[in-house]
Amino acid sequence: FIGSSHHWLRPRSIAENRVPIEITMKCVQKIMDGKRFTAYIIVPMFPEGVPESAAVQEILAWEFHTIEMMYHRISVALTSVQSQGKLLDALPTDYLSFYCLGTRVKERGKPLSSARATESRQRLVNVSKRNMVYVHSKLLVVDDEYLLMGSANINQRSLAGDRDTEIAVGSWQPNKPKKFAQRGEVYGFRMNLFVEHTALRNKTALATFAKPESLRCVRLFNSVAQRNWQLYADSKVVDLDSHLLAYPISVSPLGFVLPYTKYFPDTKGRVRGRDHALPDYLTT
Repeated sequence: FIGSSHHWLRPRSIAENRVPIEITMKCVQKIMDGKRFTAYIIVPMFPEGVPESAAVQEILAWEFHTIEMMYHRISVALTSVQSQGKLLDALPTDYLSFYCLGTRVKERGKPLSSARATESRQRLVNVSKRNMVYVHSKLLVVDDEYLLMGSANINQRSLAGDRDTEIAVGSWQPNKPKKFAQRGEVYGFRMNLFVEHTALRNKTALATFAKPESLRCVRLFNSVAQRNWQLYADSKVVDLDSHLLAYPISVSPLGFVLPYTKYFPDTKGRVRGRDHALPDYLTT
């Protein structure tokens, strides 16, 4: 998730697609108008490859700069309206939240026991029972009205227009059957995703998920994700009942972004990444 680099706290001209800044400005507009809006963004825990490698670390650094910029602008908007006595308990994560996916189960099968495996990441995984679920789908659901699924990543390579060739399919339902109470199939698809990611199926949760823009919904979603991350990262092995994890960053009320932990579990890959001397063309 890399883009709008010309708006980063330290502007660059390496990934100028406008997707992150457009999402951010929609959040800012709703804050200034006193209206609810939430963007739920699920990304891979880390890009495909070795987490501590130079290329992956640089990609993570660009992603961190993108996220940092988004929360900074949202926090500035919140500070502005809060100075007028409005939205006093609002947090940046009430309008924008990042997630990743993972699984964790107790002992299943025979762990690796060879001498070579004791020094490998696979050996760590055998002990911790942690596995990242790699998010490879490119999916956008807007206001329960429009669904976009395609091949493009949110980065310069996919969105520059002169590099990779991409394809996408947009879906909507102009005429909704009355039995759906004017919500339709896109709403049903998004609801299924929320249930799949959280494993919450009770009536209260479903009623909350029906209004994804609401403060109640995003805080419920975030509470599940944060609880799961704590269980995922803890030294004690437990079974996770759902795979939604909070992306391992903390966001202060003033919009400062810090990693939960220095490294992703079972790796030496830094959560905030590191800038390397690789050509920008390779990592954006």
